[in-house]
Amino acid sequence: MKLIKLVNSIENLNKLSEMLLPAKESFKIVKLIMEIEPQVQNYQTQKNKLLGKYGDSEDKKTYIIREKEQEDFVKEVGDLGSLEIDLKFEKINISSGLTIKASDLINILDFVKVGD
Repeated sequence: MKLIKLVNSIENLNKLSEMLLPAKESFKIVKLIMEIEPQVQNYQTQKNKLLGKYGDSEDKKTYIIREKEQEDFVKEVGDLGSLEIDLKFEKINISSGLTIKASDLINILDFVKVGD
């Protein structure tokens, strides 16, 4: 699975973990989050290094990528996000009666299956 997919899914998986689900499914979510979080943290660390390499900042929080280096920055971030990460997980069963926003569900479709 691409690293960027993990990055885009972690927030929605955390939201799912706050919902009332059967214990077995809650366990699967927590296990999955624990496997994904280090990957996401490493992604953020590497992206921050790229921000420092290609950008300028006055406060070390907000960066402006130098115009002549924008293409290189985008390429390197894209290469980082396209890394393949091997995850071992069971899909999480969520009830068809569970109330979840489509915008939250879209990023976690690879990790869940809807059923009873």
